[in-house]
Amino acid sequence: MGVGGRVFGFRISSRPGSPGWALGAVALAAALLLVPGLAVAATINVTTTQQQVNTDADCSLQEAIFAANFNLNVAIDPSNPATVINTGCTPGDPGTDTIVLAPGAVYEVSGFVVDPFNTAGLTATPLVMGSIVLEGNGARLER
Repeated sequence: MGVGGRVFGFRISSRPGSPGWALGAVALAAALLLVPGLAVAATINVTTTQQQVNTDADCSLQEAIFAANFNLNVAIDPSNPATVINTGCTPGDPGTDTIVLAPGAVYEVSGFVVDPFNTAGLTATPLVMGSIVLEGNGARLER
């Protein structure tokens, strides 16, 4: 706030309900959105133990990683890597998304996932392209 209760030439009143108070509240909310570290993040629940990338209502571990990477509920189409398909996952968000595995579940990772962004070669999951948290809950990945 500037001198005399003014911000950018506007007089800010401290009385709730006054126009100046509303302007101050809007300015504060806008400033908080610009603060680093306050980015929104998604929780993406993995709902199947099968290693798959398809358009069904399930969300596999592989599809969850794609959702976190792209901040959408899409994955690379295994039959045409130049396109994406919609998945059953919750879309990721710009913040650090959390991928949640079912407690004690055993996840099949017996094949390779088509991922044109993965320069390491063929892997069982897509390359993680950002920051994620993986809540394992005692689950295991098995080949």
